[in-house]
Amino acid sequence: METELRHPDTITGTDNVGLPYTTTPKVIPNYTLIVVRANANGTFTVDPITVNYIYKRDDAGDVSRAYR
Repeated sequence: METELRHPDTITGTDNVGLPYTTTPKVIPNYTLIVVRANANGTFTVDPITVNYIYKRDDAGDVSRAYR
């Protein structure tokens, strides 16, 4: 199941067809980046480009119970 973790950022393509673009993943608390797609960096085209970074939620710590 995919969940949007942050609001998407947009890099304007106005007057940029043929020029390079670069994106960087965000640091999201309690999540670890696991996949960076090949199109994270590339060249602007006339078509929209969507770059998805895939994160995995970190496991929570264990809870220890003591009975005395």
